[in-house]
Amino acid sequence: MELKRSLGFVSLTLYGVGVTLGAGIYVLIGETAATAGSLAPLSFLIALIAALLSGLSYAELSGRYPASAGEAVYVQEAFGKPWLSQVVGAAVTFTGLFSSATVLQGFSGYAIALLPVPAWILILVAAAVLTGLALWGVKESVWAAAAVTVFEAGGLIVIIVLAAPKAIEDPVAFMPVSNPALGVMAGAAIAFFAFIGFEDIVNMSEETKEPSRNVPRAILATMIITGVIYMAIAWVAVAAVLPGDLAEASDPMAEILRQTGHPGDEAISIIAIVAILNGALINMLMASRVLYGMAKKGLAPAVLATVNSARKTPHVATLLVTAFVLTLALLVPLSGLARMTSFLTLCVFLLINLSLIILRRKHEALFDVPIFKAPLWTPYLGIVTAGLLAISALAG
Repeated sequence: MELKRSLGFVSLTLYGVGVTLGAGIYVLIGETAATAGSLAPLSFLIALIAALLSGLSYAELSGRYPASAGEAVYVQEAFGKPWLSQVVGAAVTFTGLFSSATVLQGFSGYAIALLPVPAWILILVAAAVLTGLALWGVKESVWAAAAVTVFEAGGLIVIIVLAAPKAIEDPVAFMPVSNPALGVMAGAAIAFFAFIGFEDIVNMSEETKEPSRNVPRAILATMIITGVIYMAIAWVAVAAVLPGDLAEASDPMAEILRQTGHPGDEAISIIAIVAILNGALINMLMASRVLYGMAKKGLAPAVLATVNSARKTPHVATLLVTAFVLTLALLVPLSGLARMTSFLTLCVFLLINLSLIILRRKHEALFDVPIFKAPLWTPYLGIVTAGLLAISALAG
């Protein structure tokens, strides 16, 4: 049984923006400021360039191979090694699991301040609601996530608008770190986590109308929208608030409002909670689709390709993803999860860029089709930037 094609360019772009914005920026701006100081915007710029280079490679490959488990398919086509495709598919799935677990822990941290309930209960309830949405149907899940995306993007834009006057008229003192070069690169490895998500668009290909046309466009639109918002947030954050204050705040976005003399820190906390749940939902959707796509290709147990006859969703894969996410969220410490997610994603990006180089040579006729074609140098620079950031993430 096939998945239902119900997503268009707009809903797919909103899906991409939703999973990319997610919870990362609400938490990681403080961590990046602690590492890079006032040069945090430069860290975000380097992370954006690295993500954009790989994003262009994803856009070109997705137009030629529009399938779920996109990364595993690209690597299989390029290298012809099933074991390598399985490793890549597993890495992509684990990034989704780690990301979902990380943001569910973040959700409980924010929610406890508003609801005096044990964290494990909050995590269980949130996971149950998200699983229900994921099983309901991809169109309903994506449009629910899209509505939340507009909400969370609006919160970030409000922060930018309110904090910009102080950042321009009365900026705080420039605060460098002891080793600016290392600080900026380490900050970029952290900031990169906030850009993770655009690549998940390819895993919705089998539920997208005209995927060869809409998937590449949605990838590029997602990167432009999130890149502009992130750079603006990074600038107002370190221009309006001292990096040390951002680093010490458990709610850095609310801290920006407090230090610029604006009320609304509780409202921002609520938006952060919603953003976190949105990110968890979309990551769970992605991970289940990767498992489904791998099972269809014979790279994972066939039972994971089972589709619910009524809702047309991969329910077995979705329930397995929920079980793993709950285990990680309840048992694994938060520290290091973001870095490990970044490292795994960057390793996958390196392989995707290498796959594009190989496939361009193996199938020249296929890659001459005018769907979307990245500049010839893109995958080479993508390999270099992904490799450098992966080393930075691993080194901490």
